[in-house]
Amino acid sequence: MKKSEMFEIISKKSGIDKKDVDKVFYEFNNLLADALRKGEIVQINGFGKFYVKDMPSVRRVNPITRRFYMTKAQKVTKFRAYKKLKHCVN
Repeated sequence: MKKSEMFEIISKKSGIDKKDVDKVFYEFNNLLADALRKGEIVQINGFGKFYVKDMPSVRRVNPITRRFYMTKAQKVTKFRAYKKLKHCVN
C-alpha cells in the first residue's frame, strides 16, 4: 500500500480532509525523528515501539577481491511490533 492510498482510506473512514491527514502524518514523522535523534524510545500501545540501536563496526570480506575491510559503527532505527499487531498478521 502506498502512502497516498493509505491517506485516501484514512480520509474516507475518518471524514478528515486528505490535506489534514498529510499534515498529521508529517508532524508525527517529525516528532518520531526528533525523539529517536535524542535516543528516546517511542512506544505506541497496541502497535509497537521504535528505538535506536548502536551497531559496532564489523570486519567484512569483499567477495570479489577477498580483501577484508571494517564497516563504520552506526546507529540503526529499529521497530518492534507488539503482540496485538503480530496477532492480527498471523
